[in-house]
Amino acid sequence: MNRLPRIPERFAGLPLVLAVTGFLGAFLVWPLAHVFVNAVRDPGGLTAVYLRHLFSNPAILQAMVNSFRIAVLVTLACTAVALPLAWLFARRDFFGKSLFSGALLLPMILPPFVSAVGMKILFARAGALSTLGM
Repeated sequence: MNRLPRIPERFAGLPLVLAVTGFLGAFLVWPLAHVFVNAVRDPGGLTAVYLRHLFSNPAILQAMVNSFRIAVLVTLACTAVALPLAWLFARRDFFGKSLFSGALLLPMILPPFVSAVGMKILFARAGALSTLGM
């Protein structure tokens, strides 16, 4: 009986790693690289005019500084809240733990649910589009 050769265990997770790498490459790295290349390219060749304009405009520079500050502060605040809660949930048993564990899933469940409710309201018989006479 012909048997296919076994894949060594050290390569067992390779398809998953390749799939995740391909996904991140296609939807994160490639768009960022595309934006960066177009920011330094002009019909005449490479240029830094757009980047110079970006960093010389006070309004844009202030917006970037504010965005960076907000990102750092939100990250620190989330870490300060999440780390103790993660330790608490992993190490201790307490009343209502399963309820709180379920509540942690709400941020992942609610966005599609809210979108579905909005679509239902928009396309219902007495919805926004029906009342417009469409």
